[in-house]
Amino acid sequence: MNRIITFGCSFTYGHGLRDCINENLGPGKYPSMFSWPNLIAKKLNKEIVNMAHCGASNKQIAHLVDNFQFHETDICLIQWTLINRYTIFFQDNTIQQITPNSKTQKAKNYYKMMMNLYNVYDKSIDIRLLLNGINYKLKNKNIKTINFSPITVRDKFDKDQKLFENLVKFDFSVDKNNIGFLPYVDVGLDNWHPGPKAHKQFAEYILEEYPWLKD
Repeated sequence: MNRIITFGCSFTYGHGLRDCINENLGPGKYPSMFSWPNLIAKKLNKEIVNMAHCGASNKQIAHLVDNFQFHETDICLIQWTLINRYTIFFQDNTIQQITPNSKTQKAKNYYKMMMNLYNVYDKSIDIRLLLNGINYKLKNKNIKTINFSPITVRDKFDKDQKLFENLVKFDFSVDKNNIGFLPYVDVGLDNWHPGPKAHKQFAEYILEEYPWLKD
């Protein structure tokens, strides 16, 4: 039986769904059973391996894909994330996630420095190289792959992310309809992440748009 392997951030993990939220409104210990990857796997009667990590940057997602032990028959679904996140890796296998909402001094220092160095065109080059490299590796392994944009609310979308969308040109196929950019139809219990209807809508879209997943 083909496995479905998914990678992404909290949107793929299912943060905010009823089985994936703690008393502080943080994510649950395990990915949600009601997240779009699980809904797809249940519909197709396939094994799901949800490798998403809350707060992940595109660098962290790429690292997870790069080090995953794929089987020949695996199907890989990657939902990339926002461009303003970063991850620092250490030799002891620990990481430091840096997002605009991070409270650590290291994160504050990072964004202060980036205010002087950052431009969207440069970031687009970084991410294009990163994502192309991962997709070429998957292609060489003959792993069927679909790449998706991050789910977000369009009217609240960061202006840099919009510019990035227009600038970056990948060598591989990204979901042609940019379904990830559609507004949420509902939100989760944390009042921010996509809710159960949004996950269901996303899963139904994938199943309809990519019928070969049923093979």
